[in-house]
Amino acid sequence: MKNLLLTFILSCLPCIVWGQAYGYTIRQEIEQDSIVYYASNDNFCPYYMELQLQVDSLLWGKPYFFILPAQTTLHRVASYPKPARAGKVGYVVYAFFGNPSQKPDTSHVYSLPYAPKTKHFIMQGYLGRFSHRNQYALDFKMDIGTPIHAARGGVVIKVKQDSDKGGRTSAFAQHGNHIIIYHEDGTLAYYYHLSKDGSKVKVGDKITQGQWIALSGNTGWSTAPHLHFIVKYATENGYGSVPTWFRTSKKERTYLKAWKKYKAKS
Repeated sequence: MKNLLLTFILSCLPCIVWGQAYGYTIRQEIEQDSIVYYASNDNFCPYYMELQLQVDSLLWGKPYFFILPAQTTLHRVASYPKPARAGKVGYVVYAFFGNPSQKPDTSHVYSLPYAPKTKHFIMQGYLGRFSHRNQYALDFKMDIGTPIHAARGGVVIKVKQDSDKGGRTSAFAQHGNHIIIYHEDGTLAYYYHLSKDGSKVKVGDKITQGQWIALSGNTGWSTAPHLHFIVKYATENGYGSVPTWFRTSKKERTYLKAWKKYKAKS
């Protein structure tokens, strides 16, 4: 009876799809005595993913770790024998932008993320004690509506611009408008706290260094209007971040420091 019940439940669940908002989908299919998973990726960067079978609320079997290339359709990624126990069959998946085998180019020099000849003050620098602990992030003080320019060329892989909410607690973190740009070395630049409907680009756009991409704002977890900028890369355990060199009006290559103002080169 248990085997018949399991077969019925599996037959009712031929396909489960997650992650569509991020550009990937997972299909669960029944093939003879196996549960097989296929993944598609409509986005313009690869994903590092972990997938594991789940029966009811229990994880089942070993997890599968894999790289899902960009612009991939129905890539077979995992296969499990049908579980011996009855229950609702699904899966758990974790996905990270990027490929852990690709190492960041730490010699690359970035442009300041605002218009040429303009100056902005850094409210918080790398590894800052307030909210940048263990993060190589920079907070540029900016009035709402200030043009944001791409610090490095790449392709847009995520845009959120539908929020008008911001506040001083972590409860507002999910409301932060942002743009993510994927670079050729596998790193990702995050531009956070943007204005509602302030994006000048869309997913799939190829961006050149210095291009106008957005308007700054004060959405999400934010104590004052500013641009939060960070460059991340995928690891097998999530994301790491890297300090980046910048070109300013005075220097061709320098690290930026908190409590200083920097002028973008013309």
